[in-house]
Amino acid sequence: MIVLFSLIGVAVVLGIVFLILFLGKSNAKAKTFDMTCSQYTAEMNRIMGENKLKEDKWKITEANAAYIDDGYKIELDLDKDSQKIKSIKVGSTDSEEAAKIAAVSIMTVEPDADQDSSLKELAELKEGTEEIVKEETVVYIDETEKEYVIEPKPDDKTPQEKTDATTASSQISQASQTETTQPQTQTTVAETTVPETTAPPETVPSTTEETTAPQSDWKKLYTDFINENKLGMQGGDMVFQSTYALVEIDDDGIPELIINGWTNPAGKHLCWIDGNEVKTEPAGSGGTDSLRYNKRGGKYWWTYMAMGRIIHYEYTMENGKIELLHEARNYGQTNDDFTVDEKEVDQATYDAMVAEIESSGSDAPDYKSKDEILSDIERY
Repeated sequence: MIVLFSLIGVAVVLGIVFLILFLGKSNAKAKTFDMTCSQYTAEMNRIMGENKLKEDKWKITEANAAYIDDGYKIELDLDKDSQKIKSIKVGSTDSEEAAKIAAVSIMTVEPDADQDSSLKELAELKEGTEEIVKEETVVYIDETEKEYVIEPKPDDKTPQEKTDATTASSQISQASQTETTQPQTQTTVAETTVPETTAPPETVPSTTEETTAPQSDWKKLYTDFINENKLGMQGGDMVFQSTYALVEIDDDGIPELIINGWTNPAGKHLCWIDGNEVKTEPAGSGGTDSLRYNKRGGKYWWTYMAMGRIIHYEYTMENGKIELLHEARNYGQTNDDFTVDEKEVDQATYDAMVAEIESSGSDAPDYKSKDEILSDIERY
């Protein structure tokens, strides 16, 4: 009897273990993006500011959607039950147009992605980087099919870089400027620290020298920056017709320049003078008017919106230095998640922070054409 009951006990335990494993496996589902093919199409067209993708050109089955156009193709793997997207594939990697579509595809599913950083990451993949792990996605190249592949990030993946809208894009802007400043970077440590310590004027009373010496310099720096198009605001058939604005965010006597791309992928960029160069910082999507400031108040803020996500950023600006002060996010696509400064909060706390951010500035930039802004710079 003891042996019999022991065998029955073992059988019961094994049965329970098998049942748990079986049910766990059967209920496991691949991660998906929170959008269907139709929603993906709408978001792509919203970002590009044009009716680029046509709904009727998709060939859709229960597990796949395919789109073919001149210079690129898109393939979506779909979940059979929900029709949500499991992966986005864009090819061929040999096509410049495909790279643009892949970059915008990243922006549809990655809340902080912008065109510059996405294109830079795709170029890194072509140079041999195995994969790019972002906040929400993993991006890699399928060498066999020559496709860019964008998939939801597995839970065990750690982002390789922080993808706030303030990071990768500014690195690109600075990288384009290092070509003109490389001779300085090859000097000794003692030499390179001198401009940083002497750039902000130390002697406050002598206002005449502080305003007259930089005045002629900053005008030329801005003029050259615009004329030489150092932000690269164009590409292929997606021409970004920028507008410009001069603003006074801090009180150093030199205005800041905003370059506003015609479409969302081009982005909005805040430019300022630091020493003898123009520094840039992403400041929202192009074609929108979300940036606000108070004249010489030392702060500005802007809002980013995509696929139900709303993110408010507030910055301080002083002596050529920009710092992120507050960040409020609403991920309210499915369960109304809110964060303030990367900490989960309730909606009341989130709403209070948004109100605080928006109270820091109400002045809107006055955008003008290239010729108009160059005249304003000269007359300033």
